[in-house]
Amino acid sequence: MKVVSSAIVNSVIAHEIKLTTEECIYRMINDQVRQDDLLKKIDGYLEQHETLMDAYQKLEPIILKLFGAERMSIFQRRRQHQDLVARFKTGNEIREIKVAISPQSIAGYVALSQLPLIINDPYNAEELRDIHPRLKFADKFDKSSSFKTKSILCVPIMNAGVILGVMQVINKQRGDFNDADLRLGKGLADMLGNKFRFELGGTKQPFQYLVHRGLIQESVLDPLIESCKDQKHLIQRLTSEHRIPENEIGQALSIHYQVPWLDYLPDKYHLFQNESRLNASYLKRNLVAVIADTRENPIVIMAEPNNAALLMEVESALGIEHYEISVGLPNTVLQYLGEATAVTARVPARWTKFSMRSAPAPMNMKNWWMNYLTMLPQWCAW
Repeated sequence: MKVVSSAIVNSVIAHEIKLTTEECIYRMINDQVRQDDLLKKIDGYLEQHETLMDAYQKLEPIILKLFGAERMSIFQRRRQHQDLVARFKTGNEIREIKVAISPQSIAGYVALSQLPLIINDPYNAEELRDIHPRLKFADKFDKSSSFKTKSILCVPIMNAGVILGVMQVINKQRGDFNDADLRLGKGLADMLGNKFRFELGGTKQPFQYLVHRGLIQESVLDPLIESCKDQKHLIQRLTSEHRIPENEIGQALSIHYQVPWLDYLPDKYHLFQNESRLNASYLKRNLVAVIADTRENPIVIMAEPNNAALLMEVESALGIEHYEISVGLPNTVLQYLGEATAVTARVPARWTKFSMRSAPAPMNMKNWWMNYLTMLPQWCAW
């Protein structure tokens, strides 16, 4: 992209008072103003709109002119379905576009890998295989309409390290998509993720839902996060010191990471059996397990499912095309891997003084629990 002098930029800005924001942006595009200046102007335009729904109608032609492209779409991630749906798109030949978060489509792969991508010939199977052995172009949408996809720029929309969706720009009309287009696309996607985080289903950090539920104050949570060495340590303190139930923490993680939460349910799930190269120590170290339901459908359960590099390693080692992704508490993942974990007893406060008085000093832990269980019916009667 040609970079012009600051005099031209200042000339454009000097006329802003006489132009609408959209007209000003189009003038800057025509004058080939630097990308940074364009992005700042578009960011200011987005600030005038409360929702992406309000902004998109005028944002779409700006983006298409910016890239010199024919069409675009913005996909949003769906938490319970673990796929992407085109919430906004150019054209109405196809009523709904949905793709799985997997290498079975360009948008699905970008969401899985969290990496931006340029494909200047989506029908070139060899080019796709060079990116990922199982990467495919979902040409069924071309086949069901008169439109033909010739080139694609696809970038992840993220916030707080979590994938919220994907922005796709299609068919650059002059030449191929290039690195300058890629940088511009990433800048726009970052804006969308920051500005419309909540509309796209995101939260500021993994435990924001706990604040929303009134289970902990933000003024208490923030320093607690800072003082913990990792998420496992933080969850231990949330349950032990602040008495927050694990299911509430699981729900908070589910909302933040945009994947379902799974508890330890050995009657419903078991370790997935296949000839993968994943060993137990690797899985435990990375707090990830591959389990299956009663129908042998594989599920990758992770303590931090936003770790795209780890997920891609597991996906490659498994060698399977279809699987689900879930979040689990660290102890839950380790339990599925066969490691016994300590379980904190949830004893109501009014019982605590009686249970402690019932434990003479010399009594060992086993006898203490036997005594505790013997006294339990009496305490319930009280």
